[in-house]
Order: sequence, then structure tokens, then C-alpha cells
Amino acid sequence: IGSSSCYLLSGAFARPVVERFLASKLEVLRSRAVLEREHMLLFNFWLRLTPFLPNWFCNVACPLVGVPLRPFFLASLFGTQGSLLFLSLTGATLRDLGENSFELGSSFKRRALMLGGLMAVLQCIPLLFIRARKRRDAAGKLNDKQA
Repeated sequence: IGSSSCYLLSGAFARPVVERFLASKLEVLRSRAVLEREHMLLFNFWLRLTPFLPNWFCNVACPLVGVPLRPFFLASLFGTQGSLLFLSLTGATLRDLGENSFELGSSFKRRALMLGGLMAVLQCIPLLFIRARKRRDAAGKLNDKQA
């Protein structure tokens, strides 16, 4: 609900400020959003899962680049859960390390690698779906032209 509130407030009041201070980043996101218009829900999931784009920027910029509220809300609701799980597991691991005088054991290294790998796979899933849909759509258009 907080992300959607920020989305609505940004769309209503923040356009001049965001466009003045974040114009280049906003333009990059706008061009990418135009390319992914048909896959907006998956694109928003990817925005939430990627570590390269902060969530506050997604909240502020998405209404200004033409992202509809429904895919934004659904991606915010479900897409942030993976990163929150990652952060909570990291916090639990740091707590355990503090109790063991910060000695890194083999179980910690194995768990950290598995968790990092899981996050990498989760980030790729929306991109793979988008790519598959684009290929299917392109094949359909090619078949229509041939017929």
C-alpha cells in the first residue's frame, strides 16, 4: 500500500521535481517501459527484483513513465517479497555470526552461495518470460504475413 501511495502522490504532485533532478534516469526508464508495454507486469517484477534500481525510484518514476497502477501494484506486492526474504535471511545470518564471534563456517559459505544463486535466478525469470513472449509474438506475426 505504501508503494502505491507513493505512486499516486508522485503522479499527482512530483512530476516537475522528479523531471528536473532525475531527467536522465527517467528517460532511460521511459524508453524501456515503452519497449516493454506489452509485458508491463513482468517488467515491473523485474524492476522490483533487480538490485540496480532502488525501490524508491520505482515508486516515484513509474507513474511518470506511463506504467499503469494495476501492474505496478501487483509487482510491488509480490515482487518485493523475494528481496525482503533475502534481507531477513541476511539479518538472521549476521545475528548467528555475531553469536559465533564472526567466524565464517563452511555452512555459512554454502548457504550464502545458494541464496545468492537463488536471487540471481529469480531476477532472470521475468526476463525469460518476456523474451519467450516476444519470440512467440514475432513468430505469430511472421505466420500472419506468410498466410
